[in-house]
Order: sequence, then C-alpha cells, then structure tokens
Amino acid sequence: MNISVRRLEEIQSIILDGVIPSGLEPLALELFSIHYDHNMVYRQYCDLIRKNPANVRLLDEIPYLPIRFFRSHEIALSGLETEFIFKSSGTTGEDRSRHFVHSLHWYRSNAVRLFEQYFRPLSDLNIYAYLPSYTDRPDSSLIDMVNALGKCTHKKGTVYFSHASEIIDYLNSDSPHENDVLFGVSFALLDLASKAASQNWDGILIETGGMKRSGRELAKADLFASLKTMLPQARLCSEYGMTELMSQCYAEFDLRFMVPDTVKLKFNPIDDPLGRVAHRRIGQINILDLANLYSCPFIQTEDLGIMLEDGSFTLEGRIQDAEIRGCHQLFDE
Repeated sequence: MNISVRRLEEIQSIILDGVIPSGLEPLALELFSIHYDHNMVYRQYCDLIRKNPANVRLLDEIPYLPIRFFRSHEIALSGLETEFIFKSSGTTGEDRSRHFVHSLHWYRSNAVRLFEQYFRPLSDLNIYAYLPSYTDRPDSSLIDMVNALGKCTHKKGTVYFSHASEIIDYLNSDSPHENDVLFGVSFALLDLASKAASQNWDGILIETGGMKRSGRELAKADLFASLKTMLPQARLCSEYGMTELMSQCYAEFDLRFMVPDTVKLKFNPIDDPLGRVAHRRIGQINILDLANLYSCPFIQTEDLGIMLEDGSFTLEGRIQDAEIRGCHQLFDE
C-alpha cells in the first residue's frame, strides 16, 4: 500500500487553517493507521506492545513511541524524501536525537501559526535572540524557528546578540521595546541576570529552556524570579518545544503551558507507560502532535508534568535515565 501524499497535504492544510473538523480524534486515528502501515519503527514498537488498527479504536488507545528512539533510529514515513535533519544539542558522549524533516516550509509555517495564535501578528513585532552555543549549529530546530519568525516581521530578519555586553546595551537603550520579542536560552539568561538590570525594557522575553550546558540545575520558577528582578516591566514567557516535535507550547510567568488546538497531551505513571494519571497528579508526558504527521505524531517524552483542569500543564522535571532504559533495551532485543 502506497502512502497518499495528497491526503497528508490535505491534513497539513487542515492544521494550518486551525479548525479541526469533528475534533482531533478522527485525524489522530487516521494518522495512527498511516504510521502503523508506513512507519517501520513505529510499527515494530506497536507490534511489540500488541497494538494495531484492529484493536485501537479510540484516541486514548493510541500508543506513544518513546522519544529515545529518535536517538538510535530513523523515525519517518517510508518512501518520502527528507529535506533536512534537525539534531538536538546533546552533551559530551551522548547520542543526539535526529528529526528527519520532510518539509522545512511545513515546520516554519506551523511555528509561525502557533506563535501568532498565542501572541499576536509577527508583522507588528521585532524578533531578537540571545542564544549562545546554538547560533553556530545550523541543524538546530530552535534557530530555524527563530529565523522563520524573524522573516515574518517588518524587519524581515532576526537580530542576534553574540555577547553579553551587546544585549546589556540593548536592554538599557531608551528606544521603545513594547513590540520587541527576545528569545533567550536559560543558562545565558541566568548569567545575564547577574550582570544587568533594566527598569524600562517592556518587551516579551521568551526563555527556551537549555540548562543542561550550564552545569547547573535551576527550577523555572527560580529562573523567572531572577528574570523578573532583572526586567520588572517585561512580559516573561516560556517556550516548550523539542527537536523531535514540530509544535511548540507557550506559557506566561505562572508557567502554565497552553496546549495548541492540534496538540493533545496524555500523562502516564512512570512505571506504567500504557496507563493514565488523573488531573493534578504528576505523570510522564505523552504528546500527540498532528503537525508531526511525516515523522511520528505520537511521542512519549522523558518529561514529567501535571495536567490542569483547563487543559494547560506544568513541567515538573525529567525522568531519570535508569527508569526509562528498559523499554528501549526490550525493543532492541
């Protein structure tokens, strides 16, 4: 059976329109069937846990592929060309995750859609970035996203800061900043908070995670408290995204991440990957991302979180490596 590229493009259009007919479940089940038939790694995993289109009839029954497989396998629909490969930052001695991207235009269009859905039209904004250690990595999905957002502004580009002195001068400048959006990686913002203070900068500051390279562990709430001291007038936000996903979630100072209409989360107990936890209980985050239709829309992350009654969620840390290694080893065997 050949993949219907035309149908995948139709699903793309549905996602970009932002109106999911009859809810998300029919599209998710359709994508499950497509990926079971044409995504060989995902199919092997589904067969291992005895899940297939014959016994998966409801949204809640769809299995989620452990994100670790993006480090060791090529996760994508077979028979489609790969335009680009995003790679995670990783650490020394660690295998980097790889996301085989069928269409960069699709990734960028979806990133723009979600940003404007949460904030406001990019044509009204200016995009700045302070992302040391990322800017020299052309395979970073974060850099590609920030560049795509910048191209939609009236400046038609993203302004990058390379050194702390440059961004300190910018934050303390007298020019208006209410239409400025500054993306910053966490460890760089933390260092900046100890060196700078601006009482007047009133733009949107979006931290993007990335504490691994700093050698320090800091809760987001503590990071935001430091940033609020540095920039008391700023609108402080956080972005939740990853190399393996096409979509992003955003949160305000309260760190309650809002879920886009084409994304759905499910939380399972750490010791039961097929189970489910109730609202306001900590669980492992599973993400259904319709925009991942070419790689894998169903991903079990290594993050812990809490689902709240209004559909938003909070991040509560990461699962220890030893707790998730077993499933991957079972697959390899």
